[in-house]
Amino acid sequence: MAVRKLPSPNLESVRRQFSYDPKSGILIRTRLNRTVTCRTVLVNGIEYRKSRICWLIETGEWPDEVDHEDTDELNDKWSNLRKCTHQQNLCNRKVAKHNKLGIKGVSAHQNGFTTRARFGGKIKRQQFRTLDAAIDAYAKWSLELQGEFRRI
Repeated sequence: MAVRKLPSPNLESVRRQFSYDPKSGILIRTRLNRTVTCRTVLVNGIEYRKSRICWLIETGEWPDEVDHEDTDELNDKWSNLRKCTHQQNLCNRKVAKHNKLGIKGVSAHQNGFTTRARFGGKIKRQQFRTLDAAIDAYAKWSLELQGEFRRI
């Protein structure tokens, strides 16, 4: 799936419309003196993710994507934000709700467990007899393939 690329908003326009406190992560629309409490904001008629606006205000640079290290999309504290690619952002997802084991990267089969880790076109897949062995393999592979953006 292609990632939709939005035009970069004008830095000075954004700084006139918003103020950002990096310690608290609070973004305030200055004209209305209101705290932005949702994940997106309108800037000159275009909807942007709030975290990207915070990044722009803090660095002066427009990021392709911004990752929330703790996966809480409403936590826009500067210490929780990091610039990333779309693939890196996907690595930092929580365990899917429909995951029957509740363990990322591991699925159960008749004869044991299968571990699957992927990143950037590289895929590692292997079957294991025990759940612990499968979990350990996923932890090792995800660190190798996904680095600091991995989430177990």
